[in-house]
Amino acid sequence: MKGVEINGNKLHEVGLHQKPHAPGTKVTMRYSKHRIQYSFEEGKSFIKVPSLLAVELYRSGTILQNSCGLLKIKESGREVGVFLVKEVIYPEVCSYEEGVSFELERTNG
Repeated sequence: MKGVEINGNKLHEVGLHQKPHAPGTKVTMRYSKHRIQYSFEEGKSFIKVPSLLAVELYRSGTILQNSCGLLKIKESGREVGVFLVKEVIYPEVCSYEEGVSFELERTNG
């Protein structure tokens, strides 16, 4: 299964820190590659990730909240291109299982 990388961060390796089960322990959750959907076709490109992963991508600065935030994207180590987030589309149902879609616009950046 192929993986996606944004600005040097492999999305399936991004760790979401959770409340520890016992003092002195660390708990990190990661999403498997099959939970991350994407398409990089001419004219219509998107990445869809689980909601909590979307929050972490913003929190960590992997995806910036301004129009200058260039996304250098690779698919399984192969450079796909440089994109800007055109639109963020939230799920219709409020659920942690539903994904957030990032519509992307290719740029020369």
